[in-house]
Amino acid sequence: MQQHQRNRGSVSRHPHGNAGTILLVVHGVLLLLLAGVVLCSPHAGEWISETAQAEFVGAEPPVISPTQFAQPVGDMWTATVH
Repeated sequence: MQQHQRNRGSVSRHPHGNAGTILLVVHGVLLLLLAGVVLCSPHAGEWISETAQAEFVGAEPPVISPTQFAQPVGDMWTATVH
């Protein structure tokens, strides 16, 4: 029986990389791009403010009326088996 030896230097333990690190880097790049747009464009801050207001500020809240519980109308009848 022959045993094949691997060259540990050429084989990576994580061939696909760390997904959490990649996601963190992508979000960091997007944050830097957004910060660059805000700093370079004087109207970008207004756009962001208007967007946030349109998203979170709405019309008047609905008026909630008090809960009314049902009341029995007449006498309660019971049935018995003879």
